[in-house]
Amino acid sequence: MPLNRATLHRRLRVVYVPPEDVEAAFELLSETQPTTVDHMDELTSFFEHKYFEWVVRRRGRAATYGPAVFAVETWNQHAAGFDGIARSTNSVEGWHHGRQSLFHYHHPTVWTFMSGIQQDIQRQKAIFLQATTGVTHPSAKKYRALNDNVA
Repeated sequence: MPLNRATLHRRLRVVYVPPEDVEAAFELLSETQPTTVDHMDELTSFFEHKYFEWVVRRRGRAATYGPAVFAVETWNQHAAGFDGIARSTNSVEGWHHGRQSLFHYHHPTVWTFMSGIQQDIQRQKAIFLQATTGVTHPSAKKYRALNDNVA
């Protein structure tokens, strides 16, 4: 059976586990992984070596384990659910998407760019005034449900 999206997403849920329980959760996922999925052992080995520990091989010596390439504190998003912050660490992508949707073009003309900047300034002023007066906007229902699942 080929590796599918659900199998991969099940593996990625370890991101929302408390940092001190990540290794135990990964081990539990590894023990309960389906045996009928192609290349599952390679995927498990990849995650283990990149995000938990990696094997240091020295000539003529036994293999020892070194620190992970990416520390758990770097990629773990458990606190994001409690703090109500974005779950993605790529804020630049969100900024770029906002600019693209503002101009509706990949390469806007000077006039389109200027009118887009004016619209953005007006929008930012409105957001600022709403925030200073105490107006709150509830998050979408799917994000509230996701926060409840993480907590």
